[in-house]
Order: sequence, then C-alpha cells, then structure tokens
Amino acid sequence: MREIALDKYGPAARELIARARQEQRPLGLTVGAAEENVRAALQDLSVATISPNKKVRMPQDAQCLHAALWLLFDFFKESHDIAQQVATPSGSYWHAIQHRIEPDPSNSRYWFSRVGDHPIFAELILDAKEIAGVTPPAGVAELVKYERWDPDVFVKLCTSSPDSATAQVLLAVQRREWELLFEHNYSKAFAR
Repeated sequence: MREIALDKYGPAARELIARARQEQRPLGLTVGAAEENVRAALQDLSVATISPNKKVRMPQDAQCLHAALWLLFDFFKESHDIAQQVATPSGSYWHAIQHRIEPDPSNSRYWFSRVGDHPIFAELILDAKEIAGVTPPAGVAELVKYERWDPDVFVKLCTSSPDSATAQVLLAVQRREWELLFEHNYSKAFAR
C-alpha cells in the first residue's frame, strides 16, 4: 500500500490529518459526536492552510477538501452542507460517504450511483484486499472477492451491524478510502 505523505499539504491540513491519524479517525463506521475542540481550526481553513500552493486549479475539488476535513472530525452537517453543493463525481462521493456513516444506506447508494467509476476505485480495492489479509473475516470476504471496488457492497457491510472483527477491517478500509479520496481531490485542486 503506498504511503500518502503529509508534507505536501498546507500547515492546517497537515496538522489536522496527523491528529486524525494519531486518533485513528474516523473512530467508527457511523458518525460520532463532533470533535468540538477542532471547530475553530476547521472554520479557519483556507486555500493557504490546505496547500502551500495557493493557486487553485479546480475549485470544486478544493471544496471537497473542506468537506473531507469537517467529516474527519464528525461535523456531519458542516461537511454535508459543503459536499451537496459540489456537482462532480468527487462531490457525490463525499456525499455518499456522509450518508453511509449517517447511516442512510439507500441515500448513500443513490449518491454512489452518481459517482460512476471513480479514479480511486482501482487502488482502493487493492488496498482493501491488503487490509483484509489472506483470511478476511467472513463479513469482509464479499467485499474483497472481486477485482473491482463495489461501493454498494461496502455500504451494505458498513450499515449492517457487523461483528467486531468485521467492523475493524471495514473501519480500516474506510480510513484508507478517506485518505485516497482526499489525496485525489488535493492533486486535482491545486496547480503544480
């Protein structure tokens, strides 16, 4: 699994993501209580604090980065308010994740239907297989038996009250999904 380095991100994004990694966020498969002690940092996010390169190439992808960081700390409403305004596959993807963790599986599947074949899917299925291991928990086997990422299967598994072992693997995959999607949006948002 490729490492996603934080050093390319701006200071606020780097600090928030490092904290999230240390705390192993997201903490659960469903939305938890908002982490109020980071609200001010999230409100102060700007292009300059998300990226050292202040030239935005794709504004909608930059908006997705804001939605992602709010979501990482369980600010569901704030994240949702941003993502629902982004009419791109990635905006729909963040919107689908929000409804998956709500949990509102049918709404999540609807938003995933608007995503199409997202560019992170190929890497996500490979990483999910690595996370699941050679002998994945029975609940995860359905997800990793295919060569293509199936977001509907992931929604079903995450919202079906999985056993503890399955939930831990799904949570690790969910964390990786967040990293890959954030990285994708970051690389599109800012000119090099």
